[in-house]
Amino acid sequence: MICDLFRRALIAALIVCVPIQPCFGDEPPFGGWKTVSTVDIHPGPIGSDPRYLGQTELSLYFAPMESGSRTIWRTDGTVTGTSRVSFAQPFFDSTRVPNSTVFRGEVYFAGTDGVSGVELWKISPGGDLVALVLDIFQGYSSSNPDGSSYPGHFNVFNNELYFTADVFNAGRQLWKTDGTINGTVQVTSIGLLSGPGSPQLYIWDIWEMVRNDESNLLFLIASDPFVGAELWKSDGTDAGTVMVKNINPGSAYAFTPPFSGGTKLSSDPSGPFYFRATDGEHDFEPWTSDGTEQGTMMIEDINLNGNSKASEFTSINSGFHTFFIAERGDLAFRMFQTSRFSIGAYEIYLNPAPMFGSSIRQLVPFENSLYFVYSLVGGQSEVWFTDGLLGEGLQVTNLNPNGMAKPQGLSLHDGQLYFLAHGETSGQELWKCDGFVTTRLTDQTAVHWGALDEKNSLYRVGRNLVFFGPFVSFTHHREVGIIHDVFPPTCGDGIVEAPEECDDGNTFDGDGCQSYCLLTRCSMEALICPDGSTVGRNPYNHCSFDPCPSFCGDGICQSSEQCSICNTDCGSCGGSYTGPLDHSTIRGNKLRLWAR
Repeated sequence: MICDLFRRALIAALIVCVPIQPCFGDEPPFGGWKTVSTVDIHPGPIGSDPRYLGQTELSLYFAPMESGSRTIWRTDGTVTGTSRVSFAQPFFDSTRVPNSTVFRGEVYFAGTDGVSGVELWKISPGGDLVALVLDIFQGYSSSNPDGSSYPGHFNVFNNELYFTADVFNAGRQLWKTDGTINGTVQVTSIGLLSGPGSPQLYIWDIWEMVRNDESNLLFLIASDPFVGAELWKSDGTDAGTVMVKNINPGSAYAFTPPFSGGTKLSSDPSGPFYFRATDGEHDFEPWTSDGTEQGTMMIEDINLNGNSKASEFTSINSGFHTFFIAERGDLAFRMFQTSRFSIGAYEIYLNPAPMFGSSIRQLVPFENSLYFVYSLVGGQSEVWFTDGLLGEGLQVTNLNPNGMAKPQGLSLHDGQLYFLAHGETSGQELWKCDGFVTTRLTDQTAVHWGALDEKNSLYRVGRNLVFFGPFVSFTHHREVGIIHDVFPPTCGDGIVEAPEECDDGNTFDGDGCQSYCLLTRCSMEALICPDGSTVGRNPYNHCSFDPCPSFCGDGICQSSEQCSICNTDCGSCGGSYTGPLDHSTIRGNKLRLWAR
């Protein structure tokens, strides 16, 4: 109790030092308000409802709904640069597991051309070539009449792309690809049992899969009729794909079925691995695993009377602190913290305290802290943060003291946190936060952009931000939004964009264009040459003086000076002049010439 009181007193003392600065949007940001454009792919009240596919160096790919199917589009961050990829098929399939990613500059996705079912496709880096990687599911079955493998759960692991796919008469298995037909192979054959006469098959199903760099493993939730749904691991080989532990003994399930609420596996590959499971004695609670049976254990029994619904496991400081959301049975979601070298979890203190219906969402690591949106029923909804050291959460923004700011789409770009929120005197606008000071960037009060439920859903493409959301002007249907000139131009990309004065494709000084893309300006100092002419400093040569015009007697034998014409420089015919030179007459005298 004494330690807890001391901790809270210290927090109270620190609050006065934290520069929490609400911004009311009275003044536009540097360069003026950022403008917003829309791409109305499917005019009318329904909208195209775009789905994110992946982002390469030059383009963002997405799949809007057109005429009942999801076509493939791309954007370079501009309205004119947003268009359908130049083919009618394949169509993107979004009905099953998470099913798109970027690998080696190419976008991989689950798609169908209407012939081979839903299979693995890829888009070339330039977006000009879309190709079927492999038709994995050969044949048809009563449970899969269209012969689809439904590839998904993509994870880049050991420089190859691992994924799961349905296999004819073998359930869902682990696969990998290097992007070629021959390099796309089945990794596991789990579920084949020897029996009288011929092999007997039972279905082995993979529900979820994530990569964990700390243990250099893939963790899977997989189920079969004998042990139920349990935690498995894989080192990328068939022999190395094994069950970690039968957490819920017998054939009972340790995990809830797919898509049954919240992220059950931690998605941060750099820290320890956490997940939500039940051992039968306790309800669904937070667990951790290092990939061994002994190192797989429950962290804390948070809800003594039921399911804690632990989810959104997010780490900071290289996994030293991990946070997650859970509830104690009162339907008030709270934030908890656990550490790498300890078992147990404690609640992060928030004031006002969570209550029935409150929510904590969009956990984003930023500047060695965790930023999140804390919302109270009928009360404020603002951005908060915690650093994991003092067990306290502090409010960062106060954008709407008399209402709900409802921050959405928290996304980190170039050391700044961007999000949409309602200000006190404005509609839903774009804001940015450097960790403490928050600034409004748009003035689009007549436009309501609607909800962005997911974090990291404001995508940077070039200098602009792209997002998918509903618009009042489009009768609330979901389309593509582009916010222009959010980011400064990139110096060194060879493109001159205001406020750049030049851009020669590099960031070197001394070549006429400085490393920050402003023209080199030399002093007006000039040099009087021996022949009476003057030369100035050259901005393209580190502001050094240009050479004086050549003349006979300067000690330099030019091609135009024959030995018979200027033997002072070139010597007598058949030899060169080697005598002393009077440098005082050659260098000339300096004279300052000031610009008028």
